[in-house]
Amino acid sequence: MIIRKLTAKDIDAFWELRLQALRGFPEAFGSSYEEELHKSEASRKDRFLNSYIFPDPISFVLGAFDGEKLVGMVGFRQDARIKTRHKGTVWGMFVMQEYHHKGVGKALFMELLDVARDLDWLEQIQLAVVSNNKSAIGLYELFGFKIWGEEPRALKIAGTYYDEYYMNLMLNEWDS
Repeated sequence: MIIRKLTAKDIDAFWELRLQALRGFPEAFGSSYEEELHKSEASRKDRFLNSYIFPDPISFVLGAFDGEKLVGMVGFRQDARIKTRHKGTVWGMFVMQEYHHKGVGKALFMELLDVARDLDWLEQIQLAVVSNNKSAIGLYELFGFKIWGEEPRALKIAGTYYDEYYMNLMLNEWDS
């Protein structure tokens, strides 16, 4: 298993995996499969290049590769504004189901934290996770993330509501 930052050449693999994640686990993401599917290829390319992987290093996506196949990913974005650049956000964490419980998510997250803690000004990392995703919550807690808030009915999918927990990690408290 290779973990590395995605580059422009990974755009097709990224969108294929992202759409698979949105379709298979709609409650885990704020974006929807239908919304993403109907965006133009140019729009998706622009967002990938100019929001997800650039400007590097404050915005990046890590990918887990089994050979040439992208099997997992996690995104990170550090706020660039002076007053809030001490905070970063984890987004889009996903591992293909056949790779669950094989250490892929843990490896992705360890690499994310290793890269993020070397960023200038970064002091804390935050994320949101649907409250019934016990395996994701357990992974985040393993790295020291703590729940600091809950948003009831954060997502509504086909008439069903999902609550979200907000979690954060103070990097000066993280023991790698």
